Amino acid sequence: MLCLKKLLAGVLPWLFAAGMVLHAASVGELRCEDLHDPQGIDARQPRLSWRLDASGRDQAQTGYQILVASSPGKLAANQGDLWDSGKVLSDQSIQLEYGGKPLASRTRCFWKVRVWDQTGQVSGWSQPAQWTMGLLAPADWDGAQWIGLEGLEVTNYLANTSWIWFPSGQPDQSAAAATNYFRRVVTIPIGRTVKSAQFQYTGDNEGRGWIGDFDLGARNNFHTVKFNDLTTRLEPGRTYVFGLTGYHKSAGKPAGVVGRLEIEFAEGPPLIIPTNEQWKVSDHEVPGWLETNFDDSSWLAAQKIGPVGIEP
Repeated sequence: MLCLKKLLAGVLPWLFAAGMVLHAASVGELRCEDLHDPQGIDARQPRLSWRLDASGRDQAQTGYQILVASSPGKLAANQGDLWDSGKVLSDQSIQLEYGGKPLASRTRCFWKVRVWDQTGQVSGWSQPAQWTMGLLAPADWDGAQWIGLEGLEVTNYLANTSWIWFPSGQPDQSAAAATNYFRRVVTIPIGRTVKSAQFQYTGDNEGRGWIGDFDLGARNNFHTVKFNDLTTRLEPGRTYVFGLTGYHKSAGKPAGVVGRLEIEFAEGPPLIIPTNEQWKVSDHEVPGWLETNFDDSSWLAAQKIGPVGIEP
């Protein structure tokens, strides 16, 4: 009997602890602005959400802690240098506004969260998630030039830029319905480590972006910008073709697309490629136009139309 008591005294605490682990809450499905790892967020205080997972009955969140860091390493070390919410007593898990340091354009934010359940037990940290801030001020677009224009309103995000389009007629006044193809060959300098690379663009009626034959997605409202973080895609010494496809459906109205590629290196000045006359354009699709060895000698230089904000 004494041995049985000793055995139970040793085993029961372990079983109790194991049961607590099995029923402990965990956190998953981290979202920023209702998106998984979004890029180009324009909300200065993005809203964060997560899902509470638990295997036991009547599980509930009674508190949370959010860490937001400027690098994966700092986040792994539990250093919320951008924001450490501390323990907050709340059952809220959706649409929580970021409450840390002010975020600048292009800031990359890495975050995770843990929660407390109704018994006061804390979960482990969630898997890390991230988001990237977009361009928040007109000055951030300085140097980029538009390919095209339409509308009576002017977006503030592309101030001090100029439009370009296929060199025919006056596309700032009236353009035929057409699809135009723009390409620019870019070689990453040898020996320069890419720190960050962003490719932003939009179009009227629609602008679609490419890196090689990889489709980066489109925007069909020139008041919104498609933001792409290509940091992990670019390697020193390699050559890439960046493409833009401009779709114009409203015959008799202005047309165009605009974009800017900015590559920052670990050392030295950045490489900035705005849309301008150095982009080649064709008014019809040619097989292989996104390949590096494509012969674009018969393609035309894109036409610079004028600054954003010109009439109409």
